[in-house]
Amino acid sequence: FRGQPKPGDLFDLSWRSTDVFERFAASLKDVLKPGGRALILLSTDGSGKEMLVAFKEHNFRIESFASRNLGNEIMTIYSVSAAS
Repeated sequence: FRGQPKPGDLFDLSWRSTDVFERFAASLKDVLKPGGRALILLSTDGSGKEMLVAFKEHNFRIESFASRNLGNEIMTIYSVSAAS
């Protein structure tokens, strides 16, 4: 989730940051093998659209892989790979 973590709360810091999407997208190419892809699970409960924008800004190809409506949120798995 995007946001300011609670001061001193290491658990909150592990999943909340003001620049979490940009840092993740910027470092993904460093861990993918050539031709590799990452499967990313995003929820409508979070800021998934912002994450997709960060991937596009770092020249990734994004494809919707699977989606499920759980009633209170929609979970979507995206395949993210380096653009050719």
